[in-house]
Amino acid sequence: RGLTEKIETLVPGKQWHDALYDAVASLVLLDDLISSFALEDQPLDLLVTPDTSVWHRMRR
Repeated sequence: RGLTEKIETLVPGKQWHDALYDAVASLVLLDDLISSFALEDQPLDLLVTPDTSVWHRMRR
């Protein structure tokens, strides 16, 4: 998916565990997840407090 390349383009010369690299990596991953699951038009609350009822049912 090219996430590493995207991160390295945004923060050239940085590596894992550098605070800036890790912060940008988190944002790039979040952006990818939002795009992958078509969440662009969903309210932010969906990410903050997702419906976990299916997950809880499957654990039983």
